[in-house]
Amino acid sequence: MAISSSNWSMPSSTMPSNLRRNRGNWGVRVVELPAADAIQMTVWDTGIGISEEQKACLFQPFTQVDQRLARAYEGIGLGLALAKRIVDLLGGSIELKSEVGKGSRFTVTLPQNMP
Repeated sequence: MAISSSNWSMPSSTMPSNLRRNRGNWGVRVVELPAADAIQMTVWDTGIGISEEQKACLFQPFTQVDQRLARAYEGIGLGLALAKRIVDLLGGSIELKSEVGKGSRFTVTLPQNMP
């Protein structure tokens, strides 16, 4: 199943807030991985991207890519830390691929038979 900014037809209030704030294109793809007995969800965007330096602390609580007081994006920096903790507790993994100025791709892989 795939959803993207070009075929999204639901009201923006139901869209995940991080995607709604993004100025570029975005998409969500969910696939079953039978050989690995897992489900994989990938969320991508063509937004600002994340540098290698920023990736190192991105999953820490209360951490944001933009640390300035007058930053362009809201939030308190808990979303990715909570997502990582939940994925870890379920026996899964979360992977980030990103390039500054080109966007980011987060891939979550979860076992179908969770603990």
